[in-house]
Amino acid sequence: MNFLKLTHKRSDVLGVLSSSFCLIHCLITPFIFIAQVEMQSYFDGWPFWWTMMSFIFITLSFLAVYFSTKNTSKKNIRPFFWTFWGILSIVTINEEIEWYHIPEVFSYAAAGALILTHFYSLKYCRCKDPTCCSK
Repeated sequence: MNFLKLTHKRSDVLGVLSSSFCLIHCLITPFIFIAQVEMQSYFDGWPFWWTMMSFIFITLSFLAVYFSTKNTSKKNIRPFFWTFWGILSIVTINEEIEWYHIPEVFSYAAAGALILTHFYSLKYCRCKDPTCCSK
């Protein structure tokens, strides 16, 4: 089974996982920053792979949101998916560019809301008929 078929069939599970890992990544970053201060002579800035993790999570979240909104039986949940994903993406990109200071609580809240939306969709928004979501 290729990745897109897996994403298409299990988009809400992928969404919960990627948003959860994103939230964990956001929560432990300050602790790593504190530890890095102690080892400042060994490192110069954040490791590249740590920064790229944010963008990997955003990309996986985009795929999960895209397929979840295509496959949902409740069309009114779509704006919630895209709003929470948009907030999370803007906050993440802004954090890397450092254009404007946005409190971390916004990234935590957006990731948490995205997790809850995927859980809701997983429980209540699945099509029982294969043709109900293709319209």
